[in-house]
Amino acid sequence: MGTLLLISLGPVQDFIASARKLRDLWSGSYMLSEFSKTVARTLERNGAELIFPAPENSNELEKETPLIVANKILAIVASPEEAERLQNVAKGAWKEHFDSFGQTTSSFIERRFKHISINKELFDSEMKDYGEFFAVWTPINNFESYQDARARVESMLASRKNLRAFKAPEWEGAGIPKNSLDGMRECVLKKAPEITGLLKKNEKLDAIGCIKRFNFSDGAIDKRHFSDLAEMSLVPWLNGAEDDYAKVDLINAFQDAIAPDSTAVGSKRQVSTTIPLKIGAENFFCESSDFEKMYKDQARGIWNYRKQMVKVCGEPPLYSVIMVGDGDHMGKMIDAIPDKDAHKLFSRKLSEFSKRVTHIIDKAGGSVIYAGGDDVMAYLPLHTAVACADEMRLTFYEEMETLCDLLGPDSITVPTFSVGMAVVHYKHPLDRALDLARKAESIAKNLGGRNSMALIQSKRSGSDVTVYGKWDAEGELLGIAERINRICNLYNKDEQVLPSKLGYDLRRVLIETGGSSAMSFSVDGGVLRPVNATAALVKLVFDHKNDGNAAKNEQLRALLEGRTDVAQLADELVIVRLIAQANKLAKGAQSK
Repeated sequence: MGTLLLISLGPVQDFIASARKLRDLWSGSYMLSEFSKTVARTLERNGAELIFPAPENSNELEKETPLIVANKILAIVASPEEAERLQNVAKGAWKEHFDSFGQTTSSFIERRFKHISINKELFDSEMKDYGEFFAVWTPINNFESYQDARARVESMLASRKNLRAFKAPEWEGAGIPKNSLDGMRECVLKKAPEITGLLKKNEKLDAIGCIKRFNFSDGAIDKRHFSDLAEMSLVPWLNGAEDDYAKVDLINAFQDAIAPDSTAVGSKRQVSTTIPLKIGAENFFCESSDFEKMYKDQARGIWNYRKQMVKVCGEPPLYSVIMVGDGDHMGKMIDAIPDKDAHKLFSRKLSEFSKRVTHIIDKAGGSVIYAGGDDVMAYLPLHTAVACADEMRLTFYEEMETLCDLLGPDSITVPTFSVGMAVVHYKHPLDRALDLARKAESIAKNLGGRNSMALIQSKRSGSDVTVYGKWDAEGELLGIAERINRICNLYNKDEQVLPSKLGYDLRRVLIETGGSSAMSFSVDGGVLRPVNATAALVKLVFDHKNDGNAAKNEQLRALLEGRTDVAQLADELVIVRLIAQANKLAKGAQSK
């Protein structure tokens, strides 16, 4: 029957979660995927039968291919003895690959940045301290199902992780500043001036932080483009200007007035088809005092160029989106897989989903951070984020539905996909923005009941605003993506129908009702009639809008269809106002 071998690499926290820039996030997830490919490739070349991942072509496991591999590798080998031998071979290949990143990074820094000094002894010591490689195996006994053996090996892995040893560091860290990304290990940079776009003034990096920040500025990955929140915020504004020659000329003139910093590393991602981004995106949001600090004698001329640009193009939006998504009930799906062949098919379906997601995010003008298995993380511009998430969940359902049909229509309910989004200011700290996105995902799964989307808007002032809802319609209440689209369309009608302050007016209803949010309406002869006091106050607010214009207010009342909670409606109107402004900018109109 063979032996199941399960290998897990980590730690995920050090590789992915510790980040201050998109470069850090992307680099960490890229490294983890590459290490997983190395382990999978080594196992396959030594006679193991791969189950997860299960690429149709072995070439997909080569270095730097588009295939993204999760940090757990499952395979079948001939015997427990063979499993022990192969995990040792795989561990050696993993360690060699891991060490090569450190060697490449330190030599690149020494060669490219003469003004940076590295504590090489500390760098090497930290590299030895990094990385987790766990391996467990169990024979598939006679008269035992594949499902039982797989459940046992997963349990063994969990036990092995719980019993891992924690050792003290082998270096003396007293008096050495900690890493800025997570504060866990000591900084290995002894002398490091600011490098625009790469290293901030007084930023401290440990060994892995240096690899994330510097390694992918060299070699084959040199052309990888790293967006940031400021750049994402610009996308709708640039999209709206790219077909207008006057706007394009003004934007280019502003950029040309700012001398590019010669120490900047890495090319910028092409966020617009006709307007190359030649300067740091933060420059587009600067005030005159900021220019005076940065450019001194040139400041007045640069500020005049910006005033001319904004007069015609409007102010660029300050907000963009970080999105995380995850499949629902995936544990049940895996438990229902009857044999190794079905598990391989499951692996391939997830790989296909990852490939399609990358295309969907690129099409939306976003930037993929991670898309492996059923997990997705990305930066997205505000005007395309909701449509992008909606397309992703439909794609996931399509892939899983095909698999469920092959396993048998009655085997399991088709898994769904939930999404969390954080709408944040371009200056919002990345770690906090990620926490908000993960919080939104948790809300979608728990409060939303899965197959849902949640958005948290976090502005520079005021409290956060949260909305969530099912993707699919619930009775008369439209699905959340369709509701957001309807509100956007009403906000952006040529003749104003939806006033910008309606959401705040509805919040005042909550004060008048003592916090009672539940509202109920009945329909009598096509006329919407309030059933309780809260509903009556809400209808009164709606009827007084647009100076009582009956035709316009009839369009407004469509927003009440299926609604039972005034707070939810008010919060949706507040959040979607920001999205509607980005949509308007993307179409070339100035949004007020």
